[in-house]
Amino acid sequence: MAYKIIRDSKNFHQYGREIVAILDTDADLANLGTDFAPGSMAIVAKQGGNTYMMNASGSWEVQ
Repeated sequence: MAYKIIRDSKNFHQYGREIVAILDTDADLANLGTDFAPGSMAIVAKQGGNTYMMNASGSWEVQ
């Protein structure tokens, strides 16, 4: 089980780093953590896999 961050950006108008990450499984979301800007995405790379977005409260939500 693993994840890779494929996009990583930070600008002065947002809080933290905004990322896009590819996950092997949903369980990898816990390893990725939550220290990212709202709007960050995490995508499970399997057929029917979930897509997650970081909300304004700092939690991953299924889209």
